[in-house]
Parts: sequence; structure tokens; C-alpha cells
Amino acid sequence: MISKGINQIREKGGKSFSILFAGDFCVRSEKSLELLKNGGAQEIVRDIKPIFDSADIRVLQWEVVCGMEGSAIPKSGPNLHNPEYCIDFAKALGVDITLLANNHTGDFGAEMAIKTKERLEAAGFMTAGVGKDLSDAAKPLCFEHAGLKISLLNFCENEFGTARVDTAGTNPYSVTNISRSIRAAKKNSDLVLLAMHGGHEQNPLPSPRMTDEFRFYAESGADLVFNCHTHCPEGAEVVNGVPVIYSPGNFFFPKDELFGGNEEADRIWRTGYLTKFYCDENGVYAYELKPYRFTREGMTLLTGEAEDGFFKYLNAISAPLQDAGHLKRLFDGWSIGRGYKSYFNNIRNGLPELSAENMPSYLSIRNIFTCESHNDMIKNVLRIIEQGRVEEAAGYWEEVVKYMKMDF
Repeated sequence: MISKGINQIREKGGKSFSILFAGDFCVRSEKSLELLKNGGAQEIVRDIKPIFDSADIRVLQWEVVCGMEGSAIPKSGPNLHNPEYCIDFAKALGVDITLLANNHTGDFGAEMAIKTKERLEAAGFMTAGVGKDLSDAAKPLCFEHAGLKISLLNFCENEFGTARVDTAGTNPYSVTNISRSIRAAKKNSDLVLLAMHGGHEQNPLPSPRMTDEFRFYAESGADLVFNCHTHCPEGAEVVNGVPVIYSPGNFFFPKDELFGGNEEADRIWRTGYLTKFYCDENGVYAYELKPYRFTREGMTLLTGEAEDGFFKYLNAISAPLQDAGHLKRLFDGWSIGRGYKSYFNNIRNGLPELSAENMPSYLSIRNIFTCESHNDMIKNVLRIIEQGRVEEAAGYWEEVVKYMKMDF
């Protein structure tokens, strides 16, 4: 049961500090950009600023290229970039660390990925998850606080813009590399913090593969496991004394348009939670979640009945994590309900002749095989077809839809 206030895992040890993690930041609203351009960052964050001030270290997932230069790379999905003045948003919150391993840092090429890193560092932020090549991108961010040595590891799923042996980009997800990195960092650090970027967009429930792997990282020595990317809140749990956050939802990701006028989808898009971890030399001894909503004009902490409603919802979406059979049925429903069978139409009907114009068709198929979360779904759909369970799996979709609705 996740409650308001501090959730105690164990007794506090000696040296201690607190670290706050926030989810995805990107501005896709002209109105929000205008506010930031005109010095409105402090006003946008006014209500949530005290939560940031209460933490010793503040971490933000920066999910956008910093700067308007460069050419958009071929990919499936949008190419995102923001003007440099958007850095004022992170400055207004007193952010210390920006996480850059995500599916948009490389949207305008390797050079802009490095420029994003350099511009954020020039503004006073530490960065993690991107580098001049694969080896450089994989380096942990190492720092000290309260007399403790801390290593932060940052990985993202294998969509677009990941680093290669000779090419700059983000640090790609790999179960073996993550496990090795945790063990290596543990040798020289008091704490190892694992931050990742992946999952199924708009799905409030992680896949069985994700829960299995994230628990493995907790068992492998990570002192906390934090993930984002889904653009909606997902649940949380504690595994062997290690908190695992499957997704806090968007942090500040304003858009000018609704999802086809779908107000329910828009409400989930604009709702998330901050996660504050209380740490000592033995790991995390407590954690605290602070829910909020944002508009194009600002961010507001949830209080009263809205806050109560949020924790009721969070516990509801966290419950299936403890029932493997239930979680698998819900994932079956999601896999069929999201229409992944349609990808086979392109393959069955034949792809168009390879050309720059037709490249999106190829990249869309490439992504479902190389991105871990898309691949989760395509493999699951194929298994469901093999087992003759398409109609059965489709029946679980309605329960998934219920988890996608917020009544607060």
C-alpha cells in the first residue's frame, strides 16, 4: 500500500541525503514556449518549487533536443527540439542532474545530441546517458554528497538515436550491460542509482518482461530503479528493500492539442508524480510521492480529494504487479487492443520499394523489432495468434481501459 507522506522501508542509517526524480520534460505548446521565452519559468513552477527545494539533489528527465539547429533524422515518431531558453525551466527548479538517455535526444543527429549535453552542462547541470560514442555514453555519472559516493546509471530502450561504437548518441538498453554496470559501479560507490527510459506509451501497466527485468536490477545491486517514458503514471513497488518506480508520468510536457478531443487521455497525460528518495549508506530507507497536474500555463500539486483520488488510483494500478497471472492477462489485452496485428499487413502485402520517400514504412517495422517494449508486444501478439487466443485476449482490453481512466 502506497500512502501519502513518507513510506518507510526500514530504519534510517548514518550518513543520509534525499534525491528527487522528475519525469519527462519537453515543451510542445506554443503558449508555453511564449511564457518561457518571456521569463515565465518561475511562475510556471511556483507551486511545485518547494518540493524541489526540500530535496538535496534534484534530477529531471530532459526529453528533447536543446537547440533548433540540425536536420531531423529519419525515424518513426516525432522529432522533438526546443529553443535553448527552455533551460530556464530547469534552472527555476534548481535541477542538479538532467537525464538524457531517451528516444528524442538524437532526433536531430549525433552532433545535436552532444550539443544538448554541452549546453545543459554549460548551464550548470550534470548530465547522464549520452556520449561521443558507445563507451562514453555508458559511463556512469559519479558524484559525492553527504560523504557518500554515488553512481547514477542512465539507459534507454533501443529506438532511435542510440550511440554506436563510433557514433555519438544515447546509452542503449541491454540487460547484460545494465547488470554489469550495476556490479562495476557497486565496487566504487556507496549507492548505485538506475534511471531508465522505456515502456508502453499510455499504458498504466508495465509488461511482464519489464517487471521481471526491473526486479532483477534491484536484486543485482541497484539501490533504486526509476523509469519513465510512458506519458502516464504507472505503479510502484519495493523489491528486496529497493524501490522500483515503473513510471511517474509526464513532468511538464504541454501540448496545444488534445488527443482527438479525448479529455480522459489528456487528463492522464497531464498527471504525474514526483518521487523523493531518502537515502543512507545502505541504500534507500524511505520514499515519498507527490502528485501534480500541469497545464500550458503552470503546474499544481494535487491536494485534498484530488490527492486522495490519486493515491487510490496509484494503488489500483500497482496491485496487478503482485499478481503475475493478472498482469499477463492485462498485457494480452493491451497487445491486441492497441492494434499491433496491423503491422503484419505491411509485411503480408509487401513493403514498397526502398527509397527515401518510403523509408518510414521500413523504420516503423524496424522499431517494433529493435525497441524492447514494441518487441514485447509484437512477440506477444504472435504467441496469442499461435495459441488461438485472439478473441480471449481482446476480452481483457476493457479492463485495461478502466485503468486508463482517472476520476479525480
